[in-house]
Amino acid sequence: MGLLWILGAAALLLGVSSGSSPSPFSHSLHYRFMVVSEPGVGLPQFIVTAHLDGRLFAYYDSEGKKGQPRELWMEEMIQVDTQYWDWLNRNARNTEHILKWQIRTVMGRYNHSRGFHTLQWLFGCELSQDEHKAGFNKFSYDGKEALSFEKDSLTWTAYDPVGQEYKREWESEPGRTQRSKHYLEEKCIGMLRQLLKFDKKKLQRRVAPEVKVVHKKGRDSVETLVCHIHGFYPKTIDATWRKNGEVLETETHRGNVVPNSDGTFHTWLSIEIDPEERDQYHCTVEHDSLLGDPDPAVEQPVPGISLWVMAGVILGLVLLVVPLIIIIIMTIRHRRERRPPALREEMRSINPPRKRRHVLIQQEH
Repeated sequence: MGLLWILGAAALLLGVSSGSSPSPFSHSLHYRFMVVSEPGVGLPQFIVTAHLDGRLFAYYDSEGKKGQPRELWMEEMIQVDTQYWDWLNRNARNTEHILKWQIRTVMGRYNHSRGFHTLQWLFGCELSQDEHKAGFNKFSYDGKEALSFEKDSLTWTAYDPVGQEYKREWESEPGRTQRSKHYLEEKCIGMLRQLLKFDKKKLQRRVAPEVKVVHKKGRDSVETLVCHIHGFYPKTIDATWRKNGEVLETETHRGNVVPNSDGTFHTWLSIEIDPEERDQYHCTVEHDSLLGDPDPAVEQPVPGISLWVMAGVILGLVLLVVPLIIIIIMTIRHRRERRPPALREEMRSINPPRKRRHVLIQQEH
């Protein structure tokens, strides 16, 4: 059970989304805090990750006690704006002390005296192209959401009895709710704009996706078409399966948009079809980097003879050619041996054997 919690917590901190639909917001700044009751090998007791537009750009844990930049532009920003980096480290250390104490209190309210448990705190803000702002502030226990803040109504939403207890306590403190709203709408958005300015050149880049469609044979004469979309930037992308131009949304299975090691993203979508209607299906991709739809064709099996037939033909040619070469070599050798000694000496005098030349290259002093 402990391993399952570790995997779930790691997925949460790395920003793996459970939804498949793209966000309507162009830019986002998310912070994820996690504390565990029992740290293990490779898992510190406290971890913080910071994400800009879904990309990890800063990391902190209780073992290193110091933030680590995870993007080249972040390393440059530290040299220019040390105040933000100092704030990030100071805030991480303060939150570490609070959450290490808080997880014991939360465990007690859930009637857990021991064992492996996790407490996560996620907050962040998002900004659309038309300057619309959004933000979230929520807590989860053992991977299940327990409490979330609604900044417009200044209320907390609870998802279990323990969350109800915290909801009553926190809503009784007007200062807490006002501070949460102010931070999401003002401070977080301000930091997001600051980071976007510094990373403006990189964030304005456009990388077109590589789109590849393959088909897999299934059971009962059903075939699966898979559209792989790889190496695109920015993250927002719209891809659909269409049959004769009609969008097939309900029949489509989608994968999450996942980051690559080079900062680009990849995703996929699949659909089950009748193989006889394969030519009627097309994967259509819309992205900021594209002037038009790539509209890739479905890859077909290579026509012609099968692999085993091809291997048999090659083997037959080898068996035919090798004996022929051996016969030629033996004939030439037999003729040479039958040549008279005088003739062989005469040929050597006309064409003496070449001597290898040894060239010594001396290094100039």
